[in-house]
Amino acid sequence: KRLVVTLPSVLCYNYENNLEPKLAFLQEECGISDERLRQRVVSFPAFLGYSLEKRYKVRLEQCKKAGKPLRMVFERAAVTDKQFELELLSKTRSAS
Repeated sequence: KRLVVTLPSVLCYNYENNLEPKLAFLQEECGISDERLRQRVVSFPAFLGYSLEKRYKVRLEQCKKAGKPLRMVFERAAVTDKQFELELLSKTRSAS
């Protein structure tokens, strides 16, 4: 109920073409467990609204290039692209 109240547009999402590929990507490519993914969706439904192609896949490649943990794609999904890039640079500098 909370999911639908918080993000009513989720009712219009196509499971096979939108939700399933997005959830599978996060689990397979970023190593996110079922439980952790469930918790995130329930606590922050807007998480499902982000684009697989424009947000998640792009950020995965950025993490790979920067040598950062792939879970950052999942953990920092809500930040803007600019903020995400700044965090990657910041963490890269402090690791050097």
